[in-house]
Amino acid sequence: MNIEHVLAWHFTGPPGSSILPELAQAASLRLLRLLARQLLDTSRYSDLVFHTRGARGAIYRARQAIKAGAAPQQLQYRPVMIKVVELPQSGFDASKLPEVYGEVSILERFAQSLRRWSA
Repeated sequence: MNIEHVLAWHFTGPPGSSILPELAQAASLRLLRLLARQLLDTSRYSDLVFHTRGARGAIYRARQAIKAGAAPQQLQYRPVMIKVVELPQSGFDASKLPEVYGEVSILERFAQSLRRWSA
């Protein structure tokens, strides 16, 4: 059975969506973001443009708003890439979750290294 299909189905229905805010505070946030599209805050991104299609989904270019100062209206924008992974259509489709989870984990470590290096 494809666990990502089962979990994604669970999180999109009424029982799962009611507990998402509580789960989003947990250390498992990376996994939840991969399975529950409701956790993607699309208001943080602008100028979304299709870039390419890969084996697991589509990749878009966008700009992400980041706070630039103490005042809430002081925003800067940085370029980002957003990967939209296609979820399996049934519980018997091949799972993409281990590869995507590993990819995201590596990118998060890379981003942390860049922040330390540029500080």
